[in-house]
Amino acid sequence: MSFCFLLLLCSIVSVGCRRVTPVIHEGDNRLNYKNIFDEDVPPDVNVVNSVYVTYKPSFRPMVVTTPDYEIELIVTKQWIEKKIKQLYLQKTDEIISDPNSFIAKHIKTRIEQRGRQWYVPKNISEYECYYLYGTSIPYIHMLVDKTPVGENRYRIFLSKH
Repeated sequence: MSFCFLLLLCSIVSVGCRRVTPVIHEGDNRLNYKNIFDEDVPPDVNVVNSVYVTYKPSFRPMVVTTPDYEIELIVTKQWIEKKIKQLYLQKTDEIISDPNSFIAKHIKTRIEQRGRQWYVPKNISEYECYYLYGTSIPYIHMLVDKTPVGENRYRIFLSKH
């Protein structure tokens, strides 16, 4: 009986130790938007750049392998407000007021380690910053460019890592 238990335990551990391989989806902005938001691109949204990363195998015991993404959009203020509520984001000024705070350091590190050159090209002080609250790590953040791109349209960068 103990041999069977040991064999079962070794099997579970070996399955859990399998390497997770990222699969990068880039170039199809409409599909990436749909994967991220579970909806088609609305007419008032312009997807400028996107990358969507899934992981294979998608299941490992005790390991969460949800997709990651970075996306650049031009959207209305109404779209921004809607997504802030849907994604449970809250605004923070800590990036500027307290650059040594945990949230500020985490978001700055994510931007510095960005996968794409197009992601957040300006100085961080030129963006309004929102992050997922209620978790120990703000792994979702949205940066809204303070300078409008036309009437009631803003460039935003949204990331989940």
